[in-house]
Amino acid sequence: MTDTIEEAHDRASAFTTVDRDQTFPFVEDENCNVTGYGHQDVTEFAEAIARWDLHCGATDELDLEDTYQVCHDWAIEHPSDDERLFTVHPETGEPVTAGTPGAYPITCVWGQR
Repeated sequence: MTDTIEEAHDRASAFTTVDRDQTFPFVEDENCNVTGYGHQDVTEFAEAIARWDLHCGATDELDLEDTYQVCHDWAIEHPSDDERLFTVHPETGEPVTAGTPGAYPITCVWGQR
């Protein structure tokens, strides 16, 4: 499934962090998992995370080669849980793919920070 241009813009906005004068193409949850809308360039995404970490007070430059495994995936939202994204369908147990109704592309670093 493909989002309309309006839906893609709304989703991209929902997955954007703005802090003071800087904008980052993702959101970070309470477990330090980082998720961005769309299949973003892997290197640019890792660099944006490093900028975010420095912005938040990290004291060392990060070695991007050894730091993150950036993944491209597909996700859905579920009506019973508007707080989380699912990459495995909560009702069928099947992986979410581009063909799953309501699915959209994400770029993520989960479980590594």
